[in-house]
Amino acid sequence: MSPLADLSADRAAAWKTRRAKYGERGHSGAYACHRNVGALRMVINLHREAVLSEGQVAQGTGLDRVEIRRLVHEQGGYVDPPVPETFTAAQPDHHGGGR
Repeated sequence: MSPLADLSADRAAAWKTRRAKYGERGHSGAYACHRNVGALRMVINLHREAVLSEGQVAQGTGLDRVEIRRLVHEQGGYVDPPVPETFTAAQPDHHGGGR
């Protein structure tokens, strides 16, 4: 038997052990983590507040729209936009007068 065959058997045994410990990929996920959880939360929150559209979030994160909606739901749903104050005759203008 060649030395390479022995090495292949050792590698196969090592991967079997790693898969038993860490799952099918053989590692705990540090190599395959493509998301920064804090940044994703921030982007989803910007979408919840209607700063970013669903399409912008999908394009920027690579997530599909169903996944984006699931994340929005997990963070408490969409935020109602604040109602802007309207200028009325009873309010003074911002130049010192009170017309």
